[in-house]
Amino acid sequence: MDGSDRLAVDRVEAGGFVWRVNRALRGDLAAWMDDPAGGLEAAAPRVIKRNSVRTVYFLRMGARDYYVKRYAGGGFLERLKARWGETKAAREWRVMRAGCEAGLPVPVPGATGERWEGGRLVASYLATVAIADARDLVPHLEAYLRADRPARHAFLRRLGAAVRRLHEAGLFHRDLHSGNVLVQRGADGAPVLHFIDLHRGSVRRRLGRRARRWNLAFLLHSTSGVTDPDDRLEVLRGYAAAGGDGGGLGEVDAVARWVERRILRFERRRLRSRTRRCLVDSSQFKRLREPAGLLHVDRSFGAEAARAVLAAYREGAGVAELKRTRRTRVAALDDPGGRPVVVKEYFARRLDRAGGGRGRAAWRAAHGLGVRGFPAARPLACFTPRRGGGFVVMERARGVRLDHHVIARAAALGEGSRAFRAELDRVGRAVADLVRRLHEQGVYHGDLKACNLFVALDGGAGAAALTLVDLDRVVFADRPLGRRRRIKNLAQLHAAVPTHVSRRARCRWFRRYASAAVYRERRRYYEGVRRACARKLVVDREPIE
Repeated sequence: MDGSDRLAVDRVEAGGFVWRVNRALRGDLAAWMDDPAGGLEAAAPRVIKRNSVRTVYFLRMGARDYYVKRYAGGGFLERLKARWGETKAAREWRVMRAGCEAGLPVPVPGATGERWEGGRLVASYLATVAIADARDLVPHLEAYLRADRPARHAFLRRLGAAVRRLHEAGLFHRDLHSGNVLVQRGADGAPVLHFIDLHRGSVRRRLGRRARRWNLAFLLHSTSGVTDPDDRLEVLRGYAAAGGDGGGLGEVDAVARWVERRILRFERRRLRSRTRRCLVDSSQFKRLREPAGLLHVDRSFGAEAARAVLAAYREGAGVAELKRTRRTRVAALDDPGGRPVVVKEYFARRLDRAGGGRGRAAWRAAHGLGVRGFPAARPLACFTPRRGGGFVVMERARGVRLDHHVIARAAALGEGSRAFRAELDRVGRAVADLVRRLHEQGVYHGDLKACNLFVALDGGAGAAALTLVDLDRVVFADRPLGRRRRIKNLAQLHAAVPTHVSRRARCRWFRRYASAAVYRERRRYYEGVRRACARKLVVDREPIE
């Protein structure tokens, strides 16, 4: 199949759809186009991806393997865009076809079809030829290039050169992340790169410097978990070396500094977006309007399980109260499957209705901590009544409270014993490392007391595992915390840890926590903690509930 045959297109009406089909592939796709939904069901395809916008299938039709994307009609805005512009399937078809005509490494388009009823888009499809034996970019880096840095850098320069080819052809891939770059082993053993998922792409006469830089930064951000700045510099060097004038980017080292700053901005935006995702319908979460309020639930837990747990909590069946204050109540019970869970109730206050209440804040914060890789009690459901207040259902944290752990180990091992000092060092290292990570990543826990840190020991001399609870006062700044908030958190811990922990051990914990910049100001920190603790109730030999 040569290039001219591959790109010849026929217009066909079949199965209630209007199709544009690659003439060379029409024999493979004709039967499916006659009944696209039934054809997919009969073929029993493998579902690659499914969300509220589209479903992606992998199946064999005729002599080839294909990926088929089915786009739903979408909401009002999507239907308006399709009516006055083009559907996502049509856009990807157009960009993909332009890429093929330019000789770019993009999938071969098979067919695209749309069905309209009464001026409303019902569904659209896109079929593309599958790229055989290919894997995403990041697994390729992890599997093949981690141990061999020269080969890794050679591959990264090849990646930069491939992106340069896209840009020189005027193709701007707005969703150019590592999952949309496939790596295939060529006939000579060398890696061959392919760019997929072009529904957010566009073809321009010429790409400017800003678009080129942004595209590279977006791609390199998606690889930042397995690459370092030197690796990313190699991609930029490969881009600049692939043609004249440095690719229109400017001086490579200056571009690298700009890209690193942009990667930080992309990461902050990603974290904020993923934190908010628990408040809307998505593949992981469901948002339901109940007669008495609003229910957010993790789909793996399920709305019925959430309703059952909340009903059991209200009725008091099998409920053990753990804590009660003027504003909250915490109780333990089992969910319908026998899993131990905790329900925290926030009693209604005057301003709850405006901001969603502390229950929803705890739900959001717990997911934000999980997104950032911090050990927080896993949230399962959140219910916000119309009258205010709220309920959060969470998995029960492993282990015991930090203050209870210190008191119990002092009694078991002897407060002055070497074994107890070793235990304090083990727990102290875990606490200091966790608090340092929180502060360096801009996470502020407004109630970081010993009773809100649970300690689990898995035996042996390994590190203690910690879990954060009571999360309604967590704030995400997404930049390192300043001195005032650091001191407040350190003072909360200092006052809440029982006096079994000696002053020397506390200083060791601080040294473990402090970065070089913080340690140079240790006297200011010590004085700040002393002043803050002078206004606090300090835990002595017994925990304060």
